[in-house]
Amino acid sequence: MDESFGTVGGVARTPREDALARAADDWVHPGELLEVFLSRGVNDPQVQRLAAIGLVASLVSEGLAVVGDVGESHVPWACEPGEAVLRVAREWMERADPDVMPGELFWLDCTPEGQALGEAVWAREGGR
Repeated sequence: MDESFGTVGGVARTPREDALARAADDWVHPGELLEVFLSRGVNDPQVQRLAAIGLVASLVSEGLAVVGDVGESHVPWACEPGEAVLRVAREWMERADPDVMPGELFWLDCTPEGQALGEAVWAREGGR
């Protein structure tokens, strides 16, 4: 997913970079991941969802993000990363409508490595 699929704010970002830049600022909910692909011209919500699940799988498997819930802070799910990705895919695909409200399914948070990459995107673009 490193090829550029569009621009955000006039600067070319990959979906991976876009998600990490968002997550480096604050926890990311599924709707924001749909927006990553909508902003690149993917108009079909079903396709957006599939692409977003793939993006979650990539970020989690690379150790750049963790999936969890939010209370006072981000609480990673108590399972292996692969299990978290399968749960995201299963629970999101069980819904007829891909668009969900914040907090309904999961929140994505950066690992320190993901945070550094997200902040590098900001630096390249001249700040937040």
